[in-house]
Amino acid sequence: MASHLITVSKVQGASYKVAELIIKKTTLEVKEGGFKSETHEGRILMENVNFSYPTKKDVTVLNKVNIDVKSN
Repeated sequence: MASHLITVSKVQGASYKVAELIIKKTTLEVKEGGFKSETHEGRILMENVNFSYPTKKDVTVLNKVNIDVKSN
C-alpha cells in the first residue's frame, strides 16, 4: 500500500508542475530580424532555434532547429 501512496504522490506533484507551466506567463526574446505579425495565420514558425537549460548552459539541447507548425 505504501508504494501506491508514493506513486500517487509523485503523480500529484507532476500534475501540479504541469499546471504551473500552463498558466505561467512567459516572454520571448525576439532577436534582430524578428517581427510582430498584424495578421493571424494560425501558424507557428521558428527558425534557427538554439536552446540550453539554464542550469547546464554548456550543453546545447537544440542547435539551429527549424520548426514549422501549420494550422489544421
